[in-house]
Amino acid sequence: MEEELSLLRRLEPSEAEKAIMDLESKCARFEGDLEAAVAEVEELKKERAVLVARVNELEEENRR
Repeated sequence: MEEELSLLRRLEPSEAEKAIMDLESKCARFEGDLEAAVAEVEELKKERAVLVARVNELEEENRR
């Protein structure tokens, strides 16, 4: 990030504006990717909980 800021300081205003827009676009994509990853992790946690519950049920049945 420091490298990007250093480069921005040396650019002409129009170049800096374009660089800023590019960085904002990258950030938006990364945020979208992060949100998708978080949603997927939450879904996997739910699936895991269901599987753990089923394993516990089966273990209980085997004890009988």
